[in-house]
Amino acid sequence: MAKFNIDERAIDKMQQEIVKEFEMAARKHPIRVPIEVPFLLSAPSAVRGSQAISTWATSCASEGSTCESAT
Repeated sequence: MAKFNIDERAIDKMQQEIVKEFEMAARKHPIRVPIEVPFLLSAPSAVRGSQAISTWATSCASEGSTCESAT
């Protein structure tokens, strides 16, 4: 029966190259997830909308509720 060796260095190098490929692809094409807001933003809060949404999400998380009825 023939005896063979597994080249551990080559496997490690190939694994590192695969990781680099995925990292490059993630930088070129980042994952984007659409977010639905369950309420309409008024004009003043639309200017600082991300802050309003962040504040709303933080308060909902601290309350432990689903925040479906928030306005």
